[in-house]
Amino acid sequence: MKAQVIILASIILLSLSLNSCKEEKSDGPSATITELGYNNSGIGYLGGSLNVVAQIIADGKIDNIQVGIHQQNGNLKVRQDWKKISSPWEFDSTYAGKYQGTTDTTFSEVIAIPLDADTGSYIFSFSVIDLEGNATSVQDNFKLNYGKK
Repeated sequence: MKAQVIILASIILLSLSLNSCKEEKSDGPSATITELGYNNSGIGYLGGSLNVVAQIIADGKIDNIQVGIHQQNGNLKVRQDWKKISSPWEFDSTYAGKYQGTTDTTFSEVIAIPLDADTGSYIFSFSVIDLEGNATSVQDNFKLNYGKK
């Protein structure tokens, strides 16, 4: 009986030590958009800028951050007020520089909005890729309007 208890205790200790030696695989970085648009309103204005702030936490070091902006159901059209053709605004950019090699950081950038961009609903895509190739992406919606009132 005493030998069985010793064997059982040895097996438990061995399994615990083997489990503690396993290398944990990172699930990749996490990102939360904390500000998007003028005064975090989810609105950008033609000829203005789009304020973007996001909190990033990564187990591994960040390689780059990718931002994309694309209009929902966008197509060419004539804007009645300017009597000219406008087109959906497309924006794609990769940020590394000050973010590369960090693990916990605040992404804070201001993106210029062209004056001739089309108004309407847009999708903001935000992706963080770490040096191990793990990635996370988040999206949010915002609107482009004519100048601030």
